[in-house]
Amino acid sequence: MHEVGHTLGLRHNFKASTMLPNEQLHDTAITSKRGLVGSVMDYTPANIAPKGTKQGHYFTPTLGAYDYWAIEYAYTPNGSEEQLAKIASRCAEAGLIYGTDEDLYGSNDPHTNQWDLGADTLKFARNRVKIAQDLIPKLAEQTVDKGEGYQRARAAFGVLMNQYGNASALAAKHIGGAAVHRDHKGDSNARDPFVPTSPAQQRESLKFLQDNILTDKPFDFPPELLRKLGADRWVHWGNERAMRAVEFPLYERVLSIQKVVLSELLDAGTMTSVLNNARMTDPKEKPLELSEVFRSLSDSIFADGKSSVIRRNLQREYVGRLSSIALGKRPGIPADARSLARLHLKEIGTKLADAIPNEKDDTAKAHMDELHDQIAKVLDAKMTTLEP
Repeated sequence: MHEVGHTLGLRHNFKASTMLPNEQLHDTAITSKRGLVGSVMDYTPANIAPKGTKQGHYFTPTLGAYDYWAIEYAYTPNGSEEQLAKIASRCAEAGLIYGTDEDLYGSNDPHTNQWDLGADTLKFARNRVKIAQDLIPKLAEQTVDKGEGYQRARAAFGVLMNQYGNASALAAKHIGGAAVHRDHKGDSNARDPFVPTSPAQQRESLKFLQDNILTDKPFDFPPELLRKLGADRWVHWGNERAMRAVEFPLYERVLSIQKVVLSELLDAGTMTSVLNNARMTDPKEKPLELSEVFRSLSDSIFADGKSSVIRRNLQREYVGRLSSIALGKRPGIPADARSLARLHLKEIGTKLADAIPNEKDDTAKAHMDELHDQIAKVLDAKMTTLEP
């Protein structure tokens, strides 16, 4: 259906997956008639029911409301300008929501995504992480039959790790997010071109990232599982991965997931959007401030607790990015962000200086000492501005 849509002239619609409330995704009485999505021109994942929910359709069984609407506009025989304008004016109706490639890559709309389902993308992210957490402990037993090798367990583990990465991207996109619309003045129920994500939902997304991504706790996988992630050693074209290391690259994989969050939240565009959204939001809603974003990152990444490889890797990455911002090496960074980066480097440096004398573990002590020295050099360095 998707590819036939392209042949008829339809573009991607990456917002169509938000048509249904998450609670209705497995209600087949609804999805049999309306489908899972507003358009088959979206990219959607398999619709997996959370634990305790009866499984519905895994994939949309029919065309969506947007598809019928777009075809009506494009193929109405001898349609007059007035007729076409009347059809187009329905764009704010439920189920006709639209966001295409330019919106995916050129806007901060948290509802324009690939591989999500449901009106609440943060809830979808939560559900996917919960599914992964429930499956991982018994993964080897459930994916490998007697007499088989363990390569399937490794592949399945990679799929579940992808859920963390996808959830990171979906949640982080709410920070500084704003829904974008193409409604025209005079359309029925016309929406503003930009509708900032509510401060409450942005803060909820930050909390999700703190609890599920920017920490080592969710990645404390059982050693007996990690020992069973067998590698494929058969070399063949299309299977070049066989020449890589046998061990699963756990620490690299976890850091790559955490980098998704840092790259999104410390992006120049995201930080600028946070500032702009605060100005477009009613003060009574207590807009999310840029200072809250930095505080959430620092408090989570440098939370008190036992040092681990995962925590140390994340702390190095964060300090490196703060240093780059504070030194003015990143173009487009708001001036307030540079000031905040410098403030947080000072605070982290002070915290490290207080902790180093009492640290008994040599590796942790060496890590803290290295970061402390790095921060001191950054704070003493001259700023290099890339602004015109």
